[in-house]
Amino acid sequence: SATYTKFVDSDSVKGIENSPYRTEINTLADLGIYTAETINEKELSSKGMLIEALANFYEKDEFPVRNDQLFADVNTDTPLYKEVSVLCTAGVLVPDVKANLGLKQGVTLDDACELICRMLNLAYMHNDGTDYKLIAKRAGIVDSSMMKNSQALVNQDIMALLYNTLTCDYMKFQSVAEGEMKFEKRQNILEKTRSIYMNTGVVEANSAISLVSNSNFSSENNVIIDGEVFNIGKTVAEEFVGFKCTYFYTGEGSVKTLVAIRPETKVEYGVLNSNDVEFTRIDENKIKLKSATTNSIC
Repeated sequence: SATYTKFVDSDSVKGIENSPYRTEINTLADLGIYTAETINEKELSSKGMLIEALANFYEKDEFPVRNDQLFADVNTDTPLYKEVSVLCTAGVLVPDVKANLGLKQGVTLDDACELICRMLNLAYMHNDGTDYKLIAKRAGIVDSSMMKNSQALVNQDIMALLYNTLTCDYMKFQSVAEGEMKFEKRQNILEKTRSIYMNTGVVEANSAISLVSNSNFSSENNVIIDGEVFNIGKTVAEEFVGFKCTYFYTGEGSVKTLVAIRPETKVEYGVLNSNDVEFTRIDENKIKLKSATTNSIC
């Protein structure tokens, strides 16, 4: 009969196989937003870590690196100068040579929400003043439980905020008038900044397994997701047959390449290994298998 085994060797960051944020951290690492090999999720984060991650939402070398003093504590010799320069040019940070940026300092929820909302161009979502935490909550970046956090954030908090940022719309205005706003375009932030598109769907087939008898097997190095063919790129997409996944890809038309793909949050990672299996039902986040030889549910 079919076998279903857990695997822990496909993580992009070491030591997160038991983390409740495994999907989020892996996705951010696959996209090049989080670049370290390891993470201490409970460790206090820093403004520098957040700024480095936000700069990675943009295409490398999209903005020429500046060559001037940006803040009282940020000059051309400062580590992360390039990342600070990117965010200044993008309008996320506003240079102020008389103020300290504090790259090594802890980062509060207010700090994080302000930078993320400025990157997403979400300032229009406030009513009275610019309460970036409230804006972030309305946009789905922050949940109610996190709103109560007045302490410095830990790395796990930053990972959650960054992952939620991936799903938010960047708003490009056409016109703004009293009681009415018209948008020229809404798109996910990575679509705007790096031409990386985002979607969700069930991986139906790889070169060895197909979910349904009338579905084609995929060719080598490709998978089929909801009827569309994708080159797997550097991902492990072929291991996710049967899983509903959130995935990111480049290209349009018939030539699409996966940049990142992971089973949706709270779905156990696994790999199917069978040549004689009939898939009897696909639920939202799981599948049931029936052995073709024993007619039993596995």
